[in-house]
Amino acid sequence: MTWDLRDLVETLSLVTLLLAFKFVVTNVIWGARKGRAGQRAPEDGAQNNAAPTAEDIARAERAGRVVQNDLENIPIALITFIVATICISTVSPIDDDYEDYVQAVVAFLIAFCAARYLHSIVYLLGLPHMIRTLFWLIGTLAFMGAGIVAVIAAFDDDSDSNNL
Repeated sequence: MTWDLRDLVETLSLVTLLLAFKFVVTNVIWGARKGRAGQRAPEDGAQNNAAPTAEDIARAERAGRVVQNDLENIPIALITFIVATICISTVSPIDDDYEDYVQAVVAFLIAFCAARYLHSIVYLLGLPHMIRTLFWLIGTLAFMGAGIVAVIAAFDDDSDSNNL
């Protein structure tokens, strides 16, 4: 199979949608947990538990940290993947490295998406922090890897600069 920019763009669009879906789901979970913890806005009335337990409060705080972590990581990663896609688009498809660039960034996108899903699941379940940290690290290395590919592609001497 020959890989080209279309494969990268398709993967980028799918991963973006999957991450947006995950973000919505984690926000819904957070909202439900805030209700059980009595932490919803006063106008939400009946959605607030009048007698939350310490466990309810801890679970709501954990869900809030999942959402915050997504806000800290997903935007910069998607920007990095978009920049990598743009940089690869400047490389001539007949360049020996073109397909390698595309394959690398597709792999990094898939790894990032999987790592973010697993990170959220582990965080929401309250599993040991080292497992969560491992998935965070995999995601971070994936988007940083895409950033490195972006720079290499941008400075590829064999690139056809008329592709811009």
